[in-house]
Amino acid sequence: MSIIIWGSEMLERVEPEKPVITRQPSGAVEEGELVTIECQTTGGNPPPSFVWVFSNRSVVPEEWYHVRSSISSDRPSVSILQWRVNAEDNEAYLNCQIWNEALPEGEHKDASTTRLNASYFLFLI
Repeated sequence: MSIIIWGSEMLERVEPEKPVITRQPSGAVEEGELVTIECQTTGGNPPPSFVWVFSNRSVVPEEWYHVRSSISSDRPSVSILQWRVNAEDNEAYLNCQIWNEALPEGEHKDASTTRLNASYFLFLI
């Protein structure tokens, strides 16, 4: 924790708690199906930033998820990711990464989903 005095205001920087995946597919999903994954953390001042990363290290476009931020210790900050699954997503997992200014530069906290079981159609010609 660090405290910064800005004018007459005192801002307390607090690390967020380790994030948790609170919603993800529990079974197989079909190619083209809309999948929803939710990641949440509590605490943190300022509220944490969220980034989603696929297991192949490609960063998820920001348009695919939204964030509801909170600095209250009794209300979580939440990121909800939605996208349509394709064949390349089979066996992939996602990593939810959070960061705020209370964490050392270059550090983040993260949580990973289970591997995605995507059913897809194979066409033989």
